[in-house]
Order: sequence, then C-alpha cells, then structure tokens
Amino acid sequence: MSEYNAYQNNNELSFNEYLSKVFITLALGLGITTFTSLIFTMFYERMAVALGGLFFYGVIGVCIAEIVIAIVMGARLQKMAKSTMWALYIVYSILTGISLSGIIGMYTAASVWIAFAVTTIMFISMAIIGQTTKVDLSRFSGLILPGLIGLIVATLVNVFFFRSDFFQWIITYVGVVMFLFLIAYDMQMLRNYYNGSFADEEMGEKLMIMAAFQLYLDFINLFIRILRLFGKRSND
Repeated sequence: MSEYNAYQNNNELSFNEYLSKVFITLALGLGITTFTSLIFTMFYERMAVALGGLFFYGVIGVCIAEIVIAIVMGARLQKMAKSTMWALYIVYSILTGISLSGIIGMYTAASVWIAFAVTTIMFISMAIIGQTTKVDLSRFSGLILPGLIGLIVATLVNVFFFRSDFFQWIITYVGVVMFLFLIAYDMQMLRNYYNGSFADEEMGEKLMIMAAFQLYLDFINLFIRILRLFGKRSND
C-alpha cells in the first residue's frame, strides 16, 4: 500500500467523506454476510443431512472460492473494472455468510449476538486508535504476512496432529491480538488509499472497495475468534 504515499488525491472528496464511503461499503458487506449466515444457519443441519458427503465438498468449495476471490482482488486491482470489484466483494460477503453459518450454528443465538457486539466495540476502538495514534504502524508491516502464515500453519498443525484445546486457546488469543493490530494498521493505511485515488475516479473507487474489504476481513476474523473464546455452545 505504501506505493500510494507520494501521490496527492485529485478527487473532490475530503478524507472524512472518503472514510464515510469506506465504512458504508464495510457495513454493506457485513450486512450481506449477516443476512446470508442467518438464512443458512436455519437450514444448515438439514442440508448437511440431505446432501451427505456432497455437503462437505460444498463447504470446502466455498472456502476455496473465498481464498481465490481475495487473491484475485488484490492481484488484479489495477486491471479489474470497478464493477467487477463490486461484484467480487458482494460474492465474497455472501460466501462468508455461508461458511460462517456452520460456525454460528454451534453457539446459542444470544452468545453470537454478544460476540458480534463485543467485536463491534473492539473494532471501533482500534479504528479510532489507528486514526489518532502518532506511531507509524507501517514499520511493523513486515511482520504481518509471516504472522498470518504462522497463525494458519499453527491452526492446521493443531487440527490434524496435536488436537489440543489448550493450544487452540493460545492460537485464538494470538489471533485476537493480531487482528486488533490489523484493524489499527489498516485504518492508518487508509490515508494511502485516499492519496492513491489520484489516477482517476474508477481507480479511487476500486481502492475504496479494497480498503473496505481489508477492514471487513479484520472484522470477520476478530468476530470468529471472540465467538470461539466466549461463545456458549448450543449443546452445553
């Protein structure tokens, strides 16, 4: 994202107006995900029984599609039309709602909404910190990718080999800290996206969608970990 630092924004939006557009786009994605997950949660068990083994492969397919879309949005940002960016963002939000429904269904409705409220409060708090802190968080950017890869590897190793609840708790707490940092980091980097709108209106909108998408990922990942830590299982 730092490649946009040197440019000045030539559109007519103030930075606060730009922030408003980012958060409206973020809210749109979260709203679509919430609605989709609520619908699929109601039918999740019935579909699992009806489809049998096909259901498992369907879940895997949804997860793979999410990964592919995230990679494409980042890699093809310059060449992709803004309409395609919008379409991918909406499709990703729907797919996330589908994949989340399996997780949400394991917890009571009350604990899911409490986890969502706690995540929202934590997200807003870190977003404010990211916008107001004088510390340049970009100095830690080199640790983000290795940290995320390490988190994924540790999770997979625990799932397939250790199967330790204690180790899973450690991984989850580390994930909470990491995504709290990422919220502040991505909020601070919004200025780079704003300055990157120098090229033209279409590029500015694509950068706005990408900024919202990154914050969306931070929110969803934080929510999942808060739910795992404090959510009450429906079968308890």
